[in-house]
Amino acid sequence: MADHLDGFEQVDIWPSGLHGLLSLPVLFVTAPVMPALFAMLILGEIAVHYHIDWIKARHTAQRDIHEEDPAFWRLLGLDQTAHHLTYIAILGALVVYGSK
Repeated sequence: MADHLDGFEQVDIWPSGLHGLLSLPVLFVTAPVMPALFAMLILGEIAVHYHIDWIKARHTAQRDIHEEDPAFWRLLGLDQTAHHLTYIAILGALVVYGSK
């Protein structure tokens, strides 16, 4: 998913886009009459997902962290927690703004 580039991991955009695409059916069911909110949530998810992955890739590349290092697995846990928090934020946005 990432290409090695001058000692730095370059993160691809397609996994982030895939997450946004896979959120479409869920948001279509929960927010079909709110197209602006729908679009903002999808674009926001893609941007946040990309940057979470970018931060992890940068951190691991700068510190030369690999799968055999315990720090790698701690970063993976933080990465996954951040990704799950984005879904909680999407639900929160639907609750707060979807009722207006």
